[in-house]
Amino acid sequence: MSGIAKQREMDDDDHEELLDTLLKHSGPVILSGYENELYNRKLKDWYRKETTCYSQVASKKREVLWMNYNPEPYKRPAMKQADNDTLRDILAPLC
Repeated sequence: MSGIAKQREMDDDDHEELLDTLLKHSGPVILSGYENELYNRKLKDWYRKETTCYSQVASKKREVLWMNYNPEPYKRPAMKQADNDTLRDILAPLC
């Protein structure tokens, strides 16, 4: 073996396993991804923040941050006034 990890896309079972593992995790979790039914259903009780971004091929996407805690108490005052812009700035490199 060459020592290079083989990359592959996650299938539905992989996503289910990831979400089940994260739901059992006792520490804080932030998960970023595109809007989808499986994540919405599994993480329905998690705090979520959304923004619109564009993919590499310029298609409009709904980016979501799912958190297993409420981030509001942790926000700095400067972030409250420009919350959406701040989220957009954080997510822009990921889109």
